[in-house]
Amino acid sequence: MMSARLRTLVLMFALILPYLGLPVYFALRLPQKPLPEWLPYLGAFYIFATILLVVLASQRLSRGTIQQRANPRPAPAWIRGRVLGLLVFWSALLSYGTFKVLKDEVPLRRAAPAGAILLLFIGLFIWLLYRDVQRRSTRDRDR
Repeated sequence: MMSARLRTLVLMFALILPYLGLPVYFALRLPQKPLPEWLPYLGAFYIFATILLVVLASQRLSRGTIQQRANPRPAPAWIRGRVLGLLVFWSALLSYGTFKVLKDEVPLRRAAPAGAILLLFIGLFIWLLYRDVQRRSTRDRDR
């Protein structure tokens, strides 16, 4: 029987590998032409959707395992620090991009998809931090 971690890892690769085939197809099929402009945006949204799906599905994948706990453990402090660092970095990028758009240095047509992707990742990571804080407060209350 596969462990929950292995199931989650297999799910991640099974969902990400089809997208990786798309740039390879364009690169091998049309080597003299540049990749389409929409391809990186599609990739970012696809990877975001994959992460979100795996986060939501990982609980179902671990239901049948022996090590299941009633209350999952909160993340270690170093992981929360890394997540907060990413949130600060992405928020700074979003602010910088907004500033450049307002100064008319970057066209809105080009900045809007990148801003939407940043907002999606910022929202996902804030949600994950919120869930972690809830776990931590539940664990502290039970003590």
